[in-house]
Amino acid sequence: MEKPHIDTTAVEVPADLASPALYRVDAAHHPRVDRAEMLRYLGYGGQQIEPELSRRIELVVERLELDIEPRGVRRVFAVDATGVDEQSEPCIRLVGTNVELRGRDIYRHLKDARFAALMACTLGMDAERRLRTTGAQHPLEGAVLDAACSAYVEAAVEQMDQQVKTDAAVHGLAGNWRFSPGYGDCPL
Repeated sequence: MEKPHIDTTAVEVPADLASPALYRVDAAHHPRVDRAEMLRYLGYGGQQIEPELSRRIELVVERLELDIEPRGVRRVFAVDATGVDEQSEPCIRLVGTNVELRGRDIYRHLKDARFAALMACTLGMDAERRLRTTGAQHPLEGAVLDAACSAYVEAAVEQMDQQVKTDAAVHGLAGNWRFSPGYGDCPL
């Protein structure tokens, strides 16, 4: 059954949300590496950590938080849930772009939404260089650093998400939980 066409041009994103917004860490709201999340990435599930490993983890995390500054950008788009992809499956289109979000899970997540905020966050090339160098020279620290970077960028994205929700609330809008490519059947 074909969905009725909805005029998505009538749905206007508030100007302050439609404009790209840059995310930079300020000293008062610096994200912190969640140690439990980091250990989960390393495969630890509640077992005891040796004091020497714990010390090494703390050194890696301290350096990361001191030296690397997460940065990101977000922009809000109107959602069109009336389209189908080339396999005739429903998909989410972001109005004014060629972006199609495919998969049943992302479709269910956004089918009733008026807007969607796209966010991208990075730790930058310094983190990438550090990961390569550390991994080649000290594999254990490289693995710890990789897990710490993943937890760190996750903390930064969580702050970005909270800011999007705060900005949206000014317009009487509310957000649901954050959905990332790779969740469920949404392809990377």
